[in-house]
Amino acid sequence: MRFAHPFWFLLVFVALVPIVLVSIFHENFAGESAVIKVDNFLLGTLVEIQVWAEQLGDSGLRLATQQAFDEILKVENEMSLNVGGSVVQKINESAGQDQVTAPASLVSVLDSARRVSELSGGAFDVTIGAVYRLWDFASEDGARPPAPGAIAENLQNVDYTRVEFSATSGTVRLPAKGMRLDLGGLAKGYAIDAAVRALKDAGAQNFIVNAGGDMFISGRRLNGERWRIGVRHPRRPGELMCTLFLTDCAVVTSGDYERRFEYNGNLYHHILDPKTGYPATACQSATVVAKEATVADALATAVFVMGPKRGLQLVDRLTGVEALIVDADGMHWHSKGFAQFLPGGSPASR
Repeated sequence: MRFAHPFWFLLVFVALVPIVLVSIFHENFAGESAVIKVDNFLLGTLVEIQVWAEQLGDSGLRLATQQAFDEILKVENEMSLNVGGSVVQKINESAGQDQVTAPASLVSVLDSARRVSELSGGAFDVTIGAVYRLWDFASEDGARPPAPGAIAENLQNVDYTRVEFSATSGTVRLPAKGMRLDLGGLAKGYAIDAAVRALKDAGAQNFIVNAGGDMFISGRRLNGERWRIGVRHPRRPGELMCTLFLTDCAVVTSGDYERRFEYNGNLYHHILDPKTGYPATACQSATVVAKEATVADALATAVFVMGPKRGLQLVDRLTGVEALIVDADGMHWHSKGFAQFLPGGSPASR
């Protein structure tokens, strides 16, 4: 799921940058166990980390959560288009010119993106930024789709195979002027994974990293049960479509209800099909469960664009990945192993 772009989010983000490392702790101690919840505004959304522990002391919990947020902030400063001077901005500004020195984390994200792009036949493409920049999903009023000619012209610069990057030299280059990276489809997942690594390195075992509904769930509740995670209904605000029982995995949902506008009686949402430059039409939402949030994030977008039949054919080929899809007509589709996460193993209709 991509970073949020609404204008008021950007205003809040600018206001919070100087104090982003000041966390709000909500502490609860029961016997020798401790629970700490920390909220920060990062990645264009509210990021919440909750850690439960019986062995880590109070100072250990505080340090672990702060280190996790430091990792998220680092990813945002490198990969967000909303942060002035980010590495991705520099790469886009240098399109058609020289290569740009990039950190290993960014090169790793591009490598992951290319693998998902290849698996999905181009349904996921980080160069969609060339077209995405034409769309206005931030304005509440007056938004309209771009001119067809502008979309067609910029589609020529949407091609993930042309992105040049090297882990050896630590460089990235866009070979044509007008090409533009947009890592909103998987950078949030990568940031979640970075936070997870920081928490585990600090000794935390039972925790949840939640970035605007995209999350990683580690360990179990202190009573030994799996975590219960609700999946939002794509057409009924405030209602859950189902509850998942999860442990040690990421869950990410891409939906057409997040950023959208209406024009001349038609609805347009932010998940674009790289083949057309227009919003994908086959799904209302796609929820992916995987071992890593980076993978879940990118696949949720890819599956949404591919539609239920092709999307589930892809998911069913992958190890450790499951999906639940709501198609354009509201019908539920699920991968072969998705029922393991539902109460009693009851599958959704396919």
